[in-house]
Amino acid sequence: MDESVLKLMACYTVEDLRQIEAIESYFRLDRFTHSDALKLGLLIVDACQHCEGSAAIVVTDIKNDSVIFQHIMDGKTNRHIQFANKKKNATLKSGHSSIWNFINGALNHEELQTLFNDNCVSSSGCFPVYVNQELAFTVAVSGLHNGDDFRVVMDAFSKFSGIMIPEISVTII
Repeated sequence: MDESVLKLMACYTVEDLRQIEAIESYFRLDRFTHSDALKLGLLIVDACQHCEGSAAIVVTDIKNDSVIFQHIMDGKTNRHIQFANKKKNATLKSGHSSIWNFINGALNHEELQTLFNDNCVSSSGCFPVYVNQELAFTVAVSGLHNGDDFRVVMDAFSKFSGIMIPEISVTII
């Protein structure tokens, strides 16, 4: 693992974790349908247009184990879908976003192998969507850099919900 990641892990605080949890609270809804998943997916594609590079996007209905929206932008491959699914696995493991897993792991001094392995990638890019207090969907993005996987989901969800999600001061990988 890159030494800069190890240095970053040493800098996270409990306050950083709380900021991520505050962002996640916006993803708790009374209703979210497959049509909503399509709308959100397309908003994420649009948000990616404003970033350097391209991404793969996957919105999954957890209850039915069904991919509702999937898009691989030009320049990306199925490998990025696989990374998005590994981020989803990190989210399913904890019920929190994949970056929450990374920060929580850093704070609890978890081994990197538990955060990054063949089944799980704990970095930014996947959010849980709760409907009526139940984890119902995941929204995963992979392929962008410098925390943009995280930002495009936040930006798209803000447009989708009509709620301005506040900026955070946490360093996102």
